[in-house]
Amino acid sequence: MNKTMDLTKGKPFKLIFLFSLPILLSTFLQQAYNLVDAVIVGQFLDSNYFGAVSASNTLMQLFLALMTGLATGASVVVSQLFGARRYNELKRAVSTILISMLSFTVLLSAIGFIFTKDLLRMMNVVPEYLDAASEYLRIIFLGLIAMMAYNLYSGMLRGVGNSKAPLYFLIVSTIINIVLDLWFVGIWGVRGIAIATVTANVISALLCVFYTKKKVSALHVTHKEIKFDKSLFKKVIMTGLPPALEQMCMYVSILLLQIIVSSFDIGTGQTIHLSGYGVGNRIIDFLHLPLFAIGNALSAYAAQNRGAGETERVKKGYWAGLLLTAIMLCFTVIPGLIFSEQLIGLIINVDGGATTAEVVKVAKEFIFALNPFCLILALQYCTNCTLRGAGDVLVPFLNLITAMVIRTMLAYILFWSTGQYIFAFYAFPFSWFISGIWAFVRFLRGKWQDKHLLEKI
Repeated sequence: MNKTMDLTKGKPFKLIFLFSLPILLSTFLQQAYNLVDAVIVGQFLDSNYFGAVSASNTLMQLFLALMTGLATGASVVVSQLFGARRYNELKRAVSTILISMLSFTVLLSAIGFIFTKDLLRMMNVVPEYLDAASEYLRIIFLGLIAMMAYNLYSGMLRGVGNSKAPLYFLIVSTIINIVLDLWFVGIWGVRGIAIATVTANVISALLCVFYTKKKVSALHVTHKEIKFDKSLFKKVIMTGLPPALEQMCMYVSILLLQIIVSSFDIGTGQTIHLSGYGVGNRIIDFLHLPLFAIGNALSAYAAQNRGAGETERVKKGYWAGLLLTAIMLCFTVIPGLIFSEQLIGLIINVDGGATTAEVVKVAKEFIFALNPFCLILALQYCTNCTLRGAGDVLVPFLNLITAMVIRTMLAYILFWSTGQYIFAFYAFPFSWFISGIWAFVRFLRGKWQDKHLLEKI
């Protein structure tokens, strides 16, 4: 079992820290990967195009959230089987995951491609930039299967303790994406940005597949081993659907808030508010990277130790993960508040006149509404990741669905009652608080210890 890492032995804090570093770098590169398109659009094209691309990106992230959520759930099954040393079942699980998830992605891609313009109209994208946004998004939809393949393989590699290989492949594809973006934007504009992204995605997916075949025998299945196991498929769905729906609900709430904000652009022929909201979201995603990386590390850590029957190590790892998250966030969130305008300037050209000044204003409002409450989000995310990794998948699902409903309802109530979009931003931290407390109480009460994924496989 080469190129894997056993998380059931050693000091939890050190293990989680070392295991999370490659994930953090991978997550950073994934965000940078997605941000490159927007930055080049914001710097080289009209700032209104940034709003169009941001709208497209939110829709793409919604579809991608479903895929990555399923991949996350699949990695939990892989991780627990690996931790329990049940290698024959692990092979069947990998085969079942690949067949089901890639087939599903083809369907998603077709749906997204066909209904692209309808979805963008629903998001209040102004007619002047609708064609550019739909052209960009349709090309991205055609490349969804490559995104899914990378996420599946990187998730399964992390499940067996290998968080470095996906990082290396992402570094290569990010460099390729940047080079192609700069090259293609001058030739095809927004369309060239999308072509560059899809090309880089294909390369990262192929690298993952070839690496797994050569270096990680536990995850490699030959054509003779390709089988669809109904019982394992049900387990993958049971484990993967909740986090998939969680991820989708998160982006649905972002999308619904985006509709509120973009309504201020109707009739103006510009995308000022949509662009500002998009810029703010990109920066928040970057500043919160440590908690997402540590949360994913905690999920793999909890899954391996739960599979090995080491419940006490799961508890110790949870507290170590929370402490590590709090420490690491200090190095991103505080500078993010101090240098918010400089960060915005890295994404869009802030010297673009009065229109751009309004974009900057909206982006800063969003950052200052969310960023001070990041530790509440850390409690929510890390606790739910630990519960999910330990096999208690239903509670995190219900938890985040409830948070999404509260967030969306509160956002619209605040908007309708005040007529100001800025008050709707505060619905995010309020929902984090409700969700975080619920998850924290669930962990402290210990009922998650009665849930054991492997007993039902």
